[in-house]
Amino acid sequence: MSASDLAIVAALVFAWGMLSARLERFDVTAPITFVLAGALLTHGPLAPLGFMPSHQLVKSLAEVTLVLVLFSDASRVGLRDLHADVGLYLRLLGVGLPLTIALGTLLALALFTGMNIWLALLIGAALAPTDAALGAGLMVNQAVPARIRRIINVESGLNDGIATPFVLAAAAERAASAGPGKAVVELAVGHYSSV
Repeated sequence: MSASDLAIVAALVFAWGMLSARLERFDVTAPITFVLAGALLTHGPLAPLGFMPSHQLVKSLAEVTLVLVLFSDASRVGLRDLHADVGLYLRLLGVGLPLTIALGTLLALALFTGMNIWLALLIGAALAPTDAALGAGLMVNQAVPARIRRIINVESGLNDGIATPFVLAAAAERAASAGPGKAVVELAVGHYSSV
């Protein structure tokens, strides 16, 4: 990354810091802003950024960002507040999430004819959990009642861990039936073939 690339990124972060409060009133969030800026700065008519990160760097950056977002959300949950709605959390995570995974699996099988059941389960389990990053704007919106924000925050923080065994089991079965090399390629590239 050159000095000019670094200066452009630093200026973008500084501009967001200065304008974020005003822009968020219009539901313009940081993810929207930075994705749009990244697309314009790397693929726009001028494309001033000459830096093209490797796929491994992008993957590592995405993982670190996800960890920070989940940790930030978890740090805002008060343990005393959890007891009042424990029954609702159990229904959301113990009934709602498995049903969503099952429906996602059935939908994948219906949409992609000839798909292996394990790959369909992998798709259902990967898409079922609520994404905490996408709900970040909701978490700071004071118009949404605090109880609703807390319930969504707790559910989105815990559902990834609950869905992980489904994802791992489906990936392991898929790897066993298709071979580990083919399974890794399918997971990385997003293609599938019936076995």
